[in-house]
Amino acid sequence: MTSILYVGIDVHILITRTSETVDELAMSCVALKDYPSATFSGFVKRLRPKTDGVAYDRYMAFFLRSTYFRKMIDCNTIMTLRASFNEDMFSFLFLYLPEYEDQVKIGDMLYSMERKIQCNNKINDNLRAA
Repeated sequence: MTSILYVGIDVHILITRTSETVDELAMSCVALKDYPSATFSGFVKRLRPKTDGVAYDRYMAFFLRSTYFRKMIDCNTIMTLRASFNEDMFSFLFLYLPEYEDQVKIGDMLYSMERKIQCNNKINDNLRAA
């Protein structure tokens, strides 16, 4: 699983479009910055809000990795040879977006907690190595 990344003002979410297993389908990553001339593979969908102030980057990073979102993907995926996340699936997904200010509070709190967890893990790794 990719780590949750912080982005600036422009939110660019990359979601895997196809996978050999449902567990790896629609796994997300939030881009660190805008890459205007980037080329994306056919296995990735790039999502961006149409207007500013609708989706907060840190909130979206955590929401798209939540148990709730993963369950929505599991319930709306049909597995044949490969799991696929197509355009039609978007109509079945409900993205819970609270007011932007609340997204900022939630996203910043979760991001702060994630940073502390990563710091504690690094300290534990150093203690084990000593």
